[in-house]
Amino acid sequence: MNDGQRGIKIAPLLLSLPLMALVYVDYRMSSADVEGFRPAVGTVVQNIETRCQNIGGRSRPCWVPVVEYVAPDGRRVRNESSVARRPKLLIGSQVEVLVNPRQPDVIKLGGASGHWFRFTVVSAVAMAFALVAILYSLFGHKLEKL
Repeated sequence: MNDGQRGIKIAPLLLSLPLMALVYVDYRMSSADVEGFRPAVGTVVQNIETRCQNIGGRSRPCWVPVVEYVAPDGRRVRNESSVARRPKLLIGSQVEVLVNPRQPDVIKLGGASGHWFRFTVVSAVAMAFALVAILYSLFGHKLEKL
């Protein structure tokens, strides 16, 4: 194997580095966005139907959950999530919410399908690309023999 072929084999691995950096930057931005928020448990009391665009630009139905929770000051607060989702959450289901103690009416749904959804997707794509790049770098020479 000459140096040119070796360079081609590590190119995908090098290309995965910016994706991994993107994961780190996205994590820092997502963390800063909820800095000081406190976790709480809320109950889904309603789903408001809206329209969401998919990747192809077509509109489809999605739902904004309305969550009721107990604010840090002890009062019951009902608020819409900042994230529309599909499928809709079941009425009465318990969800993790992140509550801004300075503005208890401001919440974000917690978990991988709430506030952390974008980070979860970016991480999964970056990890998959890095895994493929590593496997290609290690075993790509065997594919050339086929």
